[in-house]
Amino acid sequence: MRVEYIKQEILQIFLPKKMKYKQIKLNTEFKIQNILKILLRDCRAEMNGIEDRFSQGKSMKQTILQHQIQVIQQDLDKMINLVRQFYNLIKNNDYLEFLFVNEILDDLHRELPDLRLFLGKMEGQQEILVNLNEIIWRRINERKNEEESI
Repeated sequence: MRVEYIKQEILQIFLPKKMKYKQIKLNTEFKIQNILKILLRDCRAEMNGIEDRFSQGKSMKQTILQHQIQVIQQDLDKMINLVRQFYNLIKNNDYLEFLFVNEILDDLHRELPDLRLFLGKMEGQQEILVNLNEIIWRRINERKNEEESI
């Protein structure tokens, strides 16, 4: 009887606590699963964003490189065309015509602005020299006058 009484007491005290802890355990496992789902969803969203930025960067770089390739190809085509013209003119022994066919015969058009700037500076310096000469001659004349007056 005593054993039965103790058994009943234990069941009355521990059974509700056992049920309570089982429920807490189930709730915790459920929360863990929800948190894992949220983390997985957020990670996928971040990964998709990273992949999108990577794809955009990749396509932009490819576009830039394609443009650079086109520019280089155009330059190569111009060089090849120039060489062809030169060889065609060499066949005919007409070297002077090759020089007149090309647009740029010399660099004068590039040097002209620098020359104009240089000449402008020279004119300004020439004016300064004229003014300095006047000042020097004036001072020389003033000294002569001072020496004569003494």
